Amino acid sequence: MKKLIFFFIFISILFHLMAETKHALFIGNSITYMGDIPQKFETIADAFGDSVDVRLHTPGGTGICDHVVSEALYETIREGIWDYFIIQPGSGESPGTSTPPEITLERIETILDSVYYYNPYVQPLFYEISCRTWGNSQEDLVTYNETMDAILSNVQYWADNTETFLAPIGETLRNAWNANQDTLFWNDYDDIHLNEYGSYIAACVFYASIFQKPSFGSEFCGDLNHVVAEEYQQMADDMTLNNFPDWRINTYNFWIDFDIEQNLNEISIINNSSNLENVSWDFGDGTISEEFAPEHVYQEIGSYNLTFNAGVIYNSGAEAVISETLEVNVTELNVSAEQDITANNKISIYPNPFRLSKNNILKISFDLPQNNLINLGIYNAKGQIVKSLISSEQENLFWDGKDLNGKNVSSGLYLIKASVGKDNYNEKILILK
Repeated sequence: MKKLIFFFIFISILFHLMAETKHALFIGNSITYMGDIPQKFETIADAFGDSVDVRLHTPGGTGICDHVVSEALYETIREGIWDYFIIQPGSGESPGTSTPPEITLERIETILDSVYYYNPYVQPLFYEISCRTWGNSQEDLVTYNETMDAILSNVQYWADNTETFLAPIGETLRNAWNANQDTLFWNDYDDIHLNEYGSYIAACVFYASIFQKPSFGSEFCGDLNHVVAEEYQQMADDMTLNNFPDWRINTYNFWIDFDIEQNLNEISIINNSSNLENVSWDFGDGTISEEFAPEHVYQEIGSYNLTFNAGVIYNSGAEAVISETLEVNVTELNVSAEQDITANNKISIYPNPFRLSKNNILKISFDLPQNNLINLGIYNAKGQIVKSLISSEQENLFWDGKDLNGKNVSSGLYLIKASVGKDNYNEKILILK
């Protein structure tokens, strides 16, 4: 019975990991829900193909001190569907004026214990809020920056101690406000809630932080015109994507990010992934590598599924293997790269590359002393012998491109191995159809 229960739990987790739509739960208060920040984030993500559904637990006037004892919150957590858990500490908790940050941390850890228990594959993060401005005088600016210093320090402290990361919304707005006080990002100077400008920036920062992609280019502009929206997209991207260590992005959490550089049949893996337990690459041609960023040469023309398998550990301690696949199309083989001589000019091959046809014959010549018995084998890229030839007192051998069964071999790179007494010689031959 226990095995059956475990099987159904495993299947449930597997389907959850495979689901295309991610689920994000925001906990906070009116700082989160006013301006429809989560909904704008959802719309931006959906437009880029990163489908996400958001849910809010954001009673007005509450903070972590209220959430930690909220049965309604724990009931939502127990749904077990959450991929992202966004934590917005209260307006007094964030700078530490209402509650010492150490106490807030204890309460956050209590909430996260429940989050991890019911959602082992969740990724939590913090919403770094912006404080009110109080005005645009020099004195107001000093007070504003001092408060923002405290907020950032506390959120980084919580992120470090919970091994999570943060969305730098407050820092993005601070940078803009310090540069120019002509545009207000809040409903008023003494109001902590973001207006249509600030809330749109916040949504862009959430997207850049969670998906680690630029929000620039999003066709969703919220309540803004296209020019202003693009300006704020760029503002959010510059602050978020260029300062990952400050936001603890990829400091503790794992991240899958790779691409390939291709030159005909040769590929190089560009692997920017972080915090992986192990990796393996299946090149789709029967070849596997466990190097972090390998190079590979395909021996035949065709389409291949390159699969990256990454072993990861979530904050909960749950282990998983995440696989991503790219299609590699090889339409031409790099002939010049394969025509290097490795046999000290003792073996010559003509023609090389060798094109299979009815009347085409490959000539293998040897510059060796006479009266020598030459054992020669032709091997494919997997190291399997496809043809054996033996010569005694002959300077030349000939091959029609057929294997041991009399069938034409496939196109690709082959290795010719010749042994003469105690000496061994190798040469490469490229077969084309």
